[in-house]
Amino acid sequence: MKNLNQYILMMFIVLFTACAKDLDFFDVNGEKMLNFQLISPATNDSLILNLGTPNESIDFDWEATTSGLGSAITYTILFDNVDGDFSNPVFSKESNSNGSTNVASLTHQELHDLATSISSNDGFAAAAWTVFANNGSPNIVSARVKHTILISTSSNGVSKNELIFPVDNSYMLIDGNNATEEYIFSWEKASATNENEDVKYQVLIDEVTGDFSKPVISILSNNSGLDNKVTKTHEEWYQLFDKEEYSYGSFKWTVRAFTNSISVEYPSNVFCFETSNWILPLYIVGDAIADIEGSSGWLIDQAILLNGLSAKVNAGVVNFRNDRNNAEFKFFPNIGSWDNGIAATEDLKYIGNCSQGDGGNFNYTGDNATNVVYVNLNGKMVTVTDEIYLIGGSTVADGDMDKAIPFTYIGDNTYQVFSYITTDSWGYKFLPTRSWDGGWGLTEGTSDKITQNNAQDLKVNEDGFYRVAINFSDGTTQTEKTDWGLIGSATAGGWDTDQNMTLLPLSGDQYKGTYTWEITTDLTEGLIKFRANDDWAVNFGDTNADGSLELGGSDINVSEAGNYTIRLLLAPVGYTYSMTKN
Repeated sequence: MKNLNQYILMMFIVLFTACAKDLDFFDVNGEKMLNFQLISPATNDSLILNLGTPNESIDFDWEATTSGLGSAITYTILFDNVDGDFSNPVFSKESNSNGSTNVASLTHQELHDLATSISSNDGFAAAAWTVFANNGSPNIVSARVKHTILISTSSNGVSKNELIFPVDNSYMLIDGNNATEEYIFSWEKASATNENEDVKYQVLIDEVTGDFSKPVISILSNNSGLDNKVTKTHEEWYQLFDKEEYSYGSFKWTVRAFTNSISVEYPSNVFCFETSNWILPLYIVGDAIADIEGSSGWLIDQAILLNGLSAKVNAGVVNFRNDRNNAEFKFFPNIGSWDNGIAATEDLKYIGNCSQGDGGNFNYTGDNATNVVYVNLNGKMVTVTDEIYLIGGSTVADGDMDKAIPFTYIGDNTYQVFSYITTDSWGYKFLPTRSWDGGWGLTEGTSDKITQNNAQDLKVNEDGFYRVAINFSDGTTQTEKTDWGLIGSATAGGWDTDQNMTLLPLSGDQYKGTYTWEITTDLTEGLIKFRANDDWAVNFGDTNADGSLELGGSDINVSEAGNYTIRLLLAPVGYTYSMTKN
């Protein structure tokens, strides 16, 4: 038994020594690799090739595999017929960087040659693709599942080139002062592989973070898309961006060159866009407009001009009528043209004597009267009103709509009101109706520009009797403290020196709500007038000698000398005066 054990031990030593020797001659270059998955293109994807850009590539990618000993791995992409087993592939190629990456970039030309070797039909060729991984060992691992794709076989294509202007990172200023000047986008021409096909162009403009799938602006080039430029005036560019509610911003642009069969996009350029000085006029026309001749009122050549106050804000004072067959109106950017009219739509807010009518027209709902027309497209409001009101905590009205103080129209697109205003409380604003809808206040950062958008309260620096005016020619307001006096040949100072009048309180020392100034003085036969602040800028006379005062009216006759008590009443209901001989 002892001899048998020794024999077995000797045999084990011999065999072990022999195996060890064999291992010395076995070149181990790697270990088994893990399986992996293909990623893109996915099964059933279609690849559209463009032979106008034959050297551009499409990336095929897959998961990376790993080797047990970390040895280097190389990849080969293989293509075959859909029923092939890749033992004799139609086409194969190492992945990028000499096979070391899990991405293979194939040019459009390579893919076209592959597709046409599978099918000569004009359309698509079905191909299968997979990847083999090799780390130098006898083991070669392929992707778990092959992908089947369609590759276009058409030889059609269109080249792409470079954008010329605007250059990358440029500044595009669209200036209202240069409204009729041209601003041109241009690029180098593309060419089609099929000489019988015309190349057309489309300019795409998108936000800088966009991908042109839903561009802000899409427009054919000149000559129905055949020219390699787009020519627009500053005003036309302004309208394109304004339609999408952009007045500034960072954008990028590209050109899509296309034929009947294929399209390609140029590399994009970034530009900064800004508009400036776009205060444009607007015209109003319709059978509701009293100043338009003819029975219909729809005479575009007689459209009434509204003033441009700021970008997309226009205003004016217009005479309306409501005794024609219809009482409607509409706005247009150019006199004599029905193009690009502003229609009455559901997304607009209607304030005062207007509402949405039929067929895109506005309805006039007021009586025959003079109305302020204020078109605020920034705030999407249209205001038509024959009344304007002063309201605010610094006035006698406070916040009570029933006590809101009406303005008086004095001509030249100007309304005014006289009121005692104090420094306490929150100030005051202007209303087109006895509600807060569409109220005007100061534009932030200005001292006299009115706005309906984020309107700021107006305030005074000291208590006093003020003349408040609103001018709809330029959209400004003026609040001027006034002290009143009597002047004229019948007074002691003649036409050179005012006789100061005194503001009468409403009661006690309360002046809010009072409008009466008084003076008791000796007069001779002659003439008198009332004026503010010892100046002729604001003065009243009696043009018709009827006790009613007009701004800048005629001198008032004093027919008999004597001592008089004279009162000036500047109430919103009408400016009057009285003379009582003592």
